[in-house]
Amino acid sequence: VYFSLRWQSSTTLGKIDGIIRFNGSGWDTVSTRIGNTDYSIVNGSGIINMDTDDYIDLRGYHNLGEDVAITTNDSATFFGGFRISGVS
Repeated sequence: VYFSLRWQSSTTLGKIDGIIRFNGSGWDTVSTRIGNTDYSIVNGSGIINMDTDDYIDLRGYHNLGEDVAITTNDSATFFGGFRISGVS
């Protein structure tokens, strides 16, 4: 799985996080940047062993204390994955 998040703000964001959650809880793929300015980006990737009833989602956090949108530009904000079959 992989992700990239870009905040749509020129305001300084002291800390930003991108976290992949596995079945509703935090997982090892966490990306953090501190002291960011001008449309900051976090990204990450990893391998997750999943069954048919498992799910993943992506969460983004910042510590600005107000609403800051994540850009809808698909070259800067995306989330995806690949299925690797035949591996045990």
